[in-house]
Amino acid sequence: MNVTNIWSNWLSLSGKVALISVLAVTLGLALWAQHDTANAATTIVLVGQDSGGSNADEFNLNTVGITAGDTVQWDWFDGQHNVTPFDPADFTATAITHFTGGGDTYSATLASADTVWYYCTLHASPGSAGIPGDIDTNGDGVVDGLDSPDFSQMIGRIDVAAAVLDLTGPITSSVGASPDPTDGAASVTLTATVDDSATGGSAIAAAEYFVDAPGAAGTGTAMGAADATFNSVSEAVIASVDVSALGLGSHNLHVRGQDSAGNWGGTQLAAFNVSAVPAGAETMSLQVDGGSLSIATNPVAFGILSLTGLEQIIDTQPTPWTAADARGTGAGWSVTISSTDFTSAGGTITVDNSKIRLEDVNVTTVSGNTPPTSSVTSYQPLSTSPLAILSAASGAGKGTYDLIPDMRQIVPADASPGTYEAFLTISINSGP
Repeated sequence: MNVTNIWSNWLSLSGKVALISVLAVTLGLALWAQHDTANAATTIVLVGQDSGGSNADEFNLNTVGITAGDTVQWDWFDGQHNVTPFDPADFTATAITHFTGGGDTYSATLASADTVWYYCTLHASPGSAGIPGDIDTNGDGVVDGLDSPDFSQMIGRIDVAAAVLDLTGPITSSVGASPDPTDGAASVTLTATVDDSATGGSAIAAAEYFVDAPGAAGTGTAMGAADATFNSVSEAVIASVDVSALGLGSHNLHVRGQDSAGNWGGTQLAAFNVSAVPAGAETMSLQVDGGSLSIATNPVAFGILSLTGLEQIIDTQPTPWTAADARGTGAGWSVTISSTDFTSAGGTITVDNSKIRLEDVNVTTVSGNTPPTSSVTSYQPLSTSPLAILSAASGAGKGTYDLIPDMRQIVPADASPGTYEAFLTISINSGP
């Protein structure tokens, strides 16, 4: 569940600058999905942009490397262009797509290992043979070989590598049963971690358990993902196991996992002891349900300054932000931040002029176990892409923690007067 809170502060430059930022904070759990052979990736190529981000008759990524089964998506950026393969068999039947404005897009999924060449017919042309080896890249009637193509023209190359098959099952670890001993409890909570990162990199798809003796793969009792969804290369798994019919004494619970490529891993066990209610004792019970992963934030206010004709720096701190992990799984988590530019009717202060620092001493444990650690102990510029600022390792960060980031805003010497505002997006994500 995502909850969005918006606060507004402004920066006004009129000889006086009331600089206040607008924060749009997204709260909630962002599950981090590991990409594997069963989950193809998409690479974005901007049409009409050079590699430096400016308008040009180019593809901003003129060479991309993908894996068979992945997709290349071309999105319009500027101008009028098209995407045409040298070999019509490389793309689907709608091979030529014209890009003339915002929202124009085209994608192709490439299933086989190969080198695929394409171009814009408006700004490059094939040679007389019409094959990748003969291209008139400059439109001057001279055929240029593709051993050293002129990528300043609109020619692109896709290197498609063969897909690497995942043939090995995931590793199961940290198997535990609670309570142990049972002291008359009718069930125990079984937990474990299933991880495929070192055995193929596929997402975890399932887990199962057996009581006392393991059976054939796929025949056990299903376990669930602790975060409710199997979609990561490493998953904490959980199940409630009925032990009411087991005899008193030691028993074993065996756990194994399956990855999205279909491979089952080996079993790992947890030994536990079934015991009766102590003589003369009365049972007292408590059910503890897992909570959620959340972050609460407060506005950032930079105050007021006057333009001086020199670059100026404003430092401030918000009222503490609070990150809380009440899931009880120990799966770890991280906090990321991104920002837009500061904009006003008078001009723009680009996002890289906004910086953040979070020293470990500025992270306080309100209640919980091992605290998270900062990823930005020195000032780092913000951008439109998420920047990791805080991380709790697996088994850590179970509780509530206050963090007070140091925020820095650079006001360039040539800034224009105006009321500036920007939007910060702050997210807390499962996994360290």
